[in-house]
This record gives sequence, C-alpha cells and structure tokens, in this order.
Amino acid sequence: MTNPVLTAELALKSFYIFNSAFGPKEGEASWLFVLTSHPFTLSDSLQEEKKVLFYHPQDTDIDTKIKDVGLSEAIIKFSNTFTKDDSVQTMHTQKTCQFYYQPEPGYWMIMTLSVPFDRKTRDSGDYNEYHGDTIHDTIYQSVLRQAYRMFRMFHGTFQDNLRPNEELDAQANLIGRLEAFYQSYILHLQMKRCDVVDAFGSVQYLPLNQLLFLRVQNFINMIEATFAPIKHCIFLYSDQVVWSGINPTDLYTLYEYFHSPMFDQLAQSKQTRPAYVTEQGKCKRYTLMVCRKVQNISLCLLLDDGAVENEQSLGLPNDVMNLIVDLLDDVRSNRSSVMDETIVKTHDDYWIVKRSCNTRHVFIILNKSSTLIDVTEETKKILDQHCLNIIENSFSESSDTPDWLRAWICCFRLCCMRMASWSSWSHCWANPTVECSV
Repeated sequence: MTNPVLTAELALKSFYIFNSAFGPKEGEASWLFVLTSHPFTLSDSLQEEKKVLFYHPQDTDIDTKIKDVGLSEAIIKFSNTFTKDDSVQTMHTQKTCQFYYQPEPGYWMIMTLSVPFDRKTRDSGDYNEYHGDTIHDTIYQSVLRQAYRMFRMFHGTFQDNLRPNEELDAQANLIGRLEAFYQSYILHLQMKRCDVVDAFGSVQYLPLNQLLFLRVQNFINMIEATFAPIKHCIFLYSDQVVWSGINPTDLYTLYEYFHSPMFDQLAQSKQTRPAYVTEQGKCKRYTLMVCRKVQNISLCLLLDDGAVENEQSLGLPNDVMNLIVDLLDDVRSNRSSVMDETIVKTHDDYWIVKRSCNTRHVFIILNKSSTLIDVTEETKKILDQHCLNIIENSFSESSDTPDWLRAWICCFRLCCMRMASWSSWSHCWANPTVECSV
C-alpha cells in the first residue's frame, strides 16, 4: 500500500540564453581540456562564460552555467547530424523537460522545467513518482516563443541590441538589456497555469453588430486621418478586442502585455514606450501610447518613432504651463455649455487662446510677437485646419450612439499637434465623465 506524503508541482528550473559565437572559436583550447580530462583554468571558464548572455537563477555558479550551456550545445549539434534546420525543440528526462528555441541565427533560448512528482512510501522505502505526461510540449514551447516575442516587442531583436553605447561594448549592452527585461518577466511567469490558451496564442474579440463596428472603425479612421503621427490603433472594450491595425502575432503579444503586471508597473512611471511591430517581414519601431480605462475602453496608439519625444523636447515655460492649468481649472469649475473664448499674453510673447464650445475645450499656444488681430486670425486658421472635426463632430449627434462610445469620444480629446509654420501647439482637453455631452 502506497500513500502520498509529498507533492512537488511543475516549476521553472532554469532559463538561459546563449550564443556560441561569443565564446572560444572551434579549435581553441577550452574544449580540449574536456577531451583530455584536464580541469578548466580560470581563463578557460571566462572564455566559456562569454557565451552566456542571460541565466536564471542569477545566483547560479559559473561552472553550472558553463556545463548547462555546453550540454545544450552538444544536444543541438547531435540533432543536427540528422536534420539541417536546427529543429531540436524538446528533450525529456525523468526529472526535467527542456525546451529549445532559436529565435535568431546563433541565439538559443533554453527553458528547463522540473517535472512534477509525488513522494510516496512503500515497504522497501520512499520513492518519487514523476508525472512527465502532464507537460505538453506545444504549450510550453509556445511560452518560450512568447518570451522572445515580448522582448522583441519592446526592445527589438537580439541582434539590434548588439551594439555599443557610451559606457558598454556591444555584448555587455545586450546582456544588460536581457537582464533588465527577463529578470522582471520571469518573476511573472506562472508555469502551472499555462494551458491551451497559450498554445493557441489568440485573443478574444468583442462581437458587435455591423452598425456599431462601422462606427468604431469610423472613429479609428478619423483619429489616424486627423493626427499624422498615429499610424496604427488598437481598440478594446472590457479587455476584448474590437479593432486592431497590426498583425495577429504582435496583437497577441500586446494583448498579453496589457494583462500582465509589467504593464501596471510601467503605467505608474511613464505613459509611452518604444514598440517594435513586424511589417512586411521587418521590425519597425513605433512609440506605444495607451489610453485606458474610460468606461471599460482602452485605446492603444502606435505613433511614429520619436513623435512624442520631438514634441516634448520643445518644452513650454513654467509660467505658460501654469496659465494653461489655471484656465483648465476654470473650465472644470464652469460646466456651462455656452461658447466663450479667452486670450492671454505672457511677458515673453506667448499667446494662449482658450476656446470652449459645448463642453469641448481647445487650447492654442502661439509663440510670436504679434497683435491681437493676428492672433485671432491665426487661431481661426488653426481651428479650421486641425480642430474642425473636434468642435463640430456630426458623429456624436446621433442618438443611436451607445453611451460607452459617447463617453470615450468625449474623453479622447488630449490631442497634440505642432504647427510647423508657427512652431505652436494646440491642445484639447475634456473632463473624462459620462455626463459630458458629445
């Protein structure tokens, strides 16, 4: 009679990334020490360690890292004697299951899982009963591939990061990027919760009737047509996808990112970050901006790389910013829907024009020495050219527009546009409340 006395669940044993090209070349002395049964010298260990770009757990000693990488290299080379496409993917033993993935030429990602077991006892003594059949290759191979796609989404390819900066050489810079990302990413991996959803790599779409879907599509088209830096949009409602302008693989990666603790941590520190999207077989860099959550709606914007930084680098004097905030406070305290206009000039020739109409508020900042008449005329030109659809939005007049979509249109009025001829800015704010009349 056997009785279970101890149970060990599925767990991540190790996760590492290596590139054999960074170590000693074939024919050098390091591997000859193994063949001749001589111990490694310190210099040999340092040479072999160069292959290791990332290793988890971090406190693993150098000898273990070198041994694991060397064993992986041997398995890969052995499998290549039978195939020519580096097709080794999984290796099962009684106690572990190891997954292999080569995302880029020369770069290998290895993930090792501890097989769950039950500790049992019998007359002859205690023994472990392993359950290797509970680990499905397809599921955890997908988890490993997704780990690479998540890094590529926000940092680019491994090869793109193999370049020196002011303080580090190329390899050290890549190692630093990998450690900074995967140290946080691995902490949130919950292996025992991975299931068929990870294998499918799919997202959940929100079913809509044709009319509502066309209205959302019209809204997206209006945003992309009005603001040139915005190249792609993703529209979600209650964490379900309504519209996406990017390929399904990158959409799934972003979808997973939005539901991970990594997103919540980043949202507290910054509102934008780089994002790399695959287009026509190439990785193109954008700036990702996420606006969430207004009435359970999230809007993800992919802007031209550098668009946000270039805008912010111009900056505005503190007195101008303070005046804008004061005017904004007046707007929030006065909810009347009447039209009004306020024009303020600072001592350093900044003109601030605030125009309100039916709870829509536009702020225009001009930096030019000019008269009140010139400012009024230029303001009219800017509004006619850039903000006409915001001030007079016929889409919002329809009584059939659902409340959640009305609320979003009302709240999505944080618009930044640089007028090249005047080096001016136009900003539009609205209170993110349902009672805003769209």
